[in-house]
Amino acid sequence: MAGPTQAQKLNDLERRVDSVAAEMRFNENIILRNETLLSELAEVSYQLKARQDVFDERMTQMMSALQHNHEDIEALRREQIKSHTEVMNSVKSLEQWKWYMMGAITLVAFIAPMILDFMFH
Repeated sequence: MAGPTQAQKLNDLERRVDSVAAEMRFNENIILRNETLLSELAEVSYQLKARQDVFDERMTQMMSALQHNHEDIEALRREQIKSHTEVMNSVKSLEQWKWYMMGAITLVAFIAPMILDFMFH
């Protein structure tokens, strides 16, 4: 039995080369798809980073505004306490003067008849 002919060997070799070429094209397509996907993922990652940066900036601004509002509220609370204390001190002072005046009026009411009695008798 004779071995394969030269033409058969060339045909077999050509089939193998075509098969390897098809596999190479398939691999190249997969590589191109992977590169496309990686590019798209990089773009999405960039967009997410940009959104996160905007979000972080907004959060920083909000925290600053909240801190400022808290400080304003605390200042108002202190001022209200101070004002309340001043009003209470004024009320206490007026109450003391009220009692002084009542005492003075009582004293005058008690002494006046004696002075009048002494002067006209």
